[in-house]
Amino acid sequence: MLSDNSMTVADKIQMLAEETGAPTVFVAQVRSLFETKNISLEDDCSPYISALEEAFRREAAIRRDTLIANDNLARLQRNFADLGARYKEQLSRLQKSRNTVVQRARMRSTDIRSNDRSFATRKEPETIPMVPGPKEVQ
Repeated sequence: MLSDNSMTVADKIQMLAEETGAPTVFVAQVRSLFETKNISLEDDCSPYISALEEAFRREAAIRRDTLIANDNLARLQRNFADLGARYKEQLSRLQKSRNTVVQRARMRSTDIRSNDRSFATRKEPETIPMVPGPKEVQ
């Protein structure tokens, strides 16, 4: 391949695209940028090497970060779905427990009403002996 000093802009763009795996849309945008600035793609790439390398490096970093973010988002969505399922399961258990408690309370209240016994106890007389002490007020 040609050295950087004798490469054309088009060659350098193609080489960087292959190295970084840049999508064709991005490569087309870079080429279009040069054409709109009236810079021929057949010109020497020397003045543009650092800018081209930086553009392709940043595009690759953005693409990588986007993939990582998408993976994290998918994992987060799975976690939220799992959390929602667990919440529904726990809510169902709590509702069953509540229904059981309510039913038992109803059964107790009907059992108490059907029984005519009184649960009140009678008052016991005070039979505690007094402690002897001085007769004067202290």
